[in-house]
Amino acid sequence: MPASVRLTLGDVKISEESRLHQKPVKIIRLTLKGKLAKSETKLWPGQQVRLDAVLLPPNEPIAPGAYDFRRKAYFSGISAVGFAISRPQILKEAPSSFITKLTSFRHSITTLLRESIGGVEGEIAVGLVTGDRAGIPENIRQAFANSGLAHILAISGLHLSIVAGLAFLCIRRGLSLFPSIVLRWPVKKWAAGAALFFTFGYLLVSGMSIPAQRAFIMTGIVLLGVLTDRTALTLRNVALAASLILLIAPESLMLPSFQMSFSAVIALVSGYEALRQPLSEWSIKKEGSRRFFLYLSGILISTILATAATTPYVIYTFNRFTLHAIPANLVSIPLLAFAIMPLLVIFLCLSSFGLEGWVVYPLKLSIGWMTAIGIEIGSWPGSVLLVHAMSPLGLGLFTLGALWLALWKTSWRWAGWIGIVSCVGIMWVNRPPDLYVLAEKKLISFAGESQKVWVNSLRSGRFARESWMKIAAAKECDKFDKLLKNKKQNLLSSTDKGYFLQTSSGNIFLEEEKESFCQDWSCRLIHQKSRETLEFEQLVEKGGHLIWITPQGFILQTVVDWSGNRPWCLRWTP
Repeated sequence: MPASVRLTLGDVKISEESRLHQKPVKIIRLTLKGKLAKSETKLWPGQQVRLDAVLLPPNEPIAPGAYDFRRKAYFSGISAVGFAISRPQILKEAPSSFITKLTSFRHSITTLLRESIGGVEGEIAVGLVTGDRAGIPENIRQAFANSGLAHILAISGLHLSIVAGLAFLCIRRGLSLFPSIVLRWPVKKWAAGAALFFTFGYLLVSGMSIPAQRAFIMTGIVLLGVLTDRTALTLRNVALAASLILLIAPESLMLPSFQMSFSAVIALVSGYEALRQPLSEWSIKKEGSRRFFLYLSGILISTILATAATTPYVIYTFNRFTLHAIPANLVSIPLLAFAIMPLLVIFLCLSSFGLEGWVVYPLKLSIGWMTAIGIEIGSWPGSVLLVHAMSPLGLGLFTLGALWLALWKTSWRWAGWIGIVSCVGIMWVNRPPDLYVLAEKKLISFAGESQKVWVNSLRSGRFARESWMKIAAAKECDKFDKLLKNKKQNLLSSTDKGYFLQTSSGNIFLEEEKESFCQDWSCRLIHQKSRETLEFEQLVEKGGHLIWITPQGFILQTVVDWSGNRPWCLRWTP
């Protein structure tokens, strides 16, 4: 990690002195910070280590509908998380195995790229090859996200398809130079088989992340279609890949990466099937200018289709979307496909002979250009729009409508627009919560004007405040006291016992009482009209709350009610 080290430990044995000795803890994830993270001890998969640590249950969502780490931990087999309070003591070195050798190989490539290229360009090169993005500065990541280029930093279908295409093109064109071979043997199938082999190697080197695995399955099915003389790009192949992934890991259906990757692929394949015939007829004359224009049109159409298909999922997950993805991708994708990725392949090939220095300058220059594009476009006015939280109903209607539009080929396919338009309508009329409450930390917040969130305390709950800002589509967060200093506002006022909040739907009173003996806070919300009262002590049991104020009283949505009675929602205490 940028400022820490994360360890995942399996086959955990907890000492009898710990209160967790009898707990069913099998896999734990620990973070090493500060001096512990800077230890010179090399840690590798397979080692047996011993250390002291503080263990905690996986965190529950901050608010209803927010990211639920408990679900990911459950399907990953992680029983507890925490942080180390002593250096790991290596009891037994890692045995010689394929995993340890692969890890060592990836580490050597990472070191080589960082030392040879250096700077931000070297860190981006490492992210594109081995998937290690820890060294990429946060401002660069944000610039790529704001410009719609975040997908370039995460190894996915784009990167694997480029590697497969490069291998396929080079091998097929290379063999075509020998007439005795190309006229007697199926060099196209040979090239597809070799491309499949190289793509699998890239998957291993990149760290085999879940999106990369899905992309490999998709790319592999396309190449198998070439090997078996079948049409490669069809929705049947997309359905086969999705079915295979869901059979292996059915929980993937709820992951944003699965939803966005397959929504983009379905849109691209459907668009390809619809436009294949007219584009083929138009490009039958192979003039250079026409082929170049066709390529740019392909990038433009692909970007529009992928952006339109994934935007609702981006809004639902991140409460934001970018407006400038099309110009950014029009310039960056050709640069990545024709310069950066080929140069990285040449760099790795030449590194076997110690000649990688020959391509360092053009590689660093091309990555620098792509970075400059991301920074420039990400700084354009209106590059990012913040959006209030979308309801699951709206996302479901969009998904059904988009699938209906993509899968059918008859005239009634256009009925899918009903679901898409309904999603937009629900987003338009959806009313965001009036209050955000995390009773456990005595935190309460509400959204004000000018995309700002106001909270009663800034001492704790930083992650909660950031989550509330996303839900409310806000850019800033500040204390109640600063709002009270504004004499022109009539939204919030204070008394000796708390705060008085006025909204269009009703007025409430936040009463805070501090006992001098135990120095604790007792908080309650009081609806001025209905006199309904919410005690913070009662709200703790159900986690984070979203509260809507109505003339009749409060409408509550809680984490416990939202999560339901599922295996990963069961609570345990030390």
